Formats: sequence, structure tokens, C-alpha cells
Amino acid sequence: MFLCATFAYFTASVSGNDKASSIIVNTAKIGTITFADGDEVSLPDALPGASSDEKTFTIKAEGGSGFTSIPYSIQLLVTKNEITNSELEYTLTNAGTGDGMIATKTEAITATTGSQTIGSGTIAPNETHTYKFKVTFKETYSDQSTNQGASFEGKLNVVTGEGTTYYNASNPSGTTTQPSSTTE
Repeated sequence: MFLCATFAYFTASVSGNDKASSIIVNTAKIGTITFADGDEVSLPDALPGASSDEKTFTIKAEGGSGFTSIPYSIQLLVTKNEITNSELEYTLTNAGTGDGMIATKTEAITATTGSQTIGSGTIAPNETHTYKFKVTFKETYSDQSTNQGASFEGKLNVVTGEGTTYYNASNPSGTTTQPSSTTE
């Protein structure tokens, strides 16, 4: 299943000298955000070292004369995290090339609920950024029985522009309201 979202970012500039009366507005926009296999992440009844969920998504910017680079951030909305002791981690890997791409990173997910920014970048006109996101219940080679039968649920969002706009499978045209569950 491919899910797409589009959004725009505006810039204004005055052309000419200090007496110029015209303002030219150029619209730069990210053409699509595609989640190849959905934006929901889950680990039901997770097992250490054996449970993970991976998502691939692409951010593509359109180009043209006067277009500008667009900053964005990638967020993980945690709706349920029963895995304690920092034994749950994510890895965000850039799977392409581009000057403004997020560097590969791995961090623990410690929030039980709420939004966590997992990276930010800048995309230039006519550029495509592809990422792989993976959440893993890591094996510590020690007693992990406190997390027996624990689960994790969340959703990925790509956010851009002034005044936050959220894009995901449920809001392909964007919304200014932060999603509060995996059903939005």
C-alpha cells in the first residue's frame, strides 16, 4: 500500500530596487510523502531480540525557478509503550543521498505516550529523501522478564512549515491538529 501526502511552503521576495512596488511569491512544495507500508508501527507481545517493525518512506520535493529548500522533521507519536528499562530503541537510516538528509541514528524510546522528534532535515527542489525506520525490542542478555508480554504502538509523521502541519496516512492533505492516536 502506498500512501501520499502533499504540502506547500511559501516564500516572498521584493524584486528590483527600494522603490519596487511588486512582490513576487514563489511556491516551493514537497510533492509527495510516501509511506511504502503504512505509517503505523507496532510490536504486539514483543520478544527481546526477536521483535521489530520496519517502515520505509520517501519525501520528494518539486522544483522549478525560484523554489527554495524546505525544512522538515520526522516525528514518532507514541500511543502505547509498555516496554521499560530503555529496552526499546529505534534506528532511522537515510537510504539515499542529499545534502539535507538526517544522519543515521539509533536511540532509546523511553516515552510511554507522546510525540518524539526523531530527526530533522532540509530538502532542496527536485530532491528525494528516502528513510528506513526500525523499532526493535533489543536483547540485553540479562533478565528481561519485567517486559514479558509488553507491547508498543506508534505512528510516524513528517512535519514541515511555520505553524505545524502534520502529514500521515490518515491526513494525506495535512492537518494542524496533532494526531492523538494510531486511528487518526
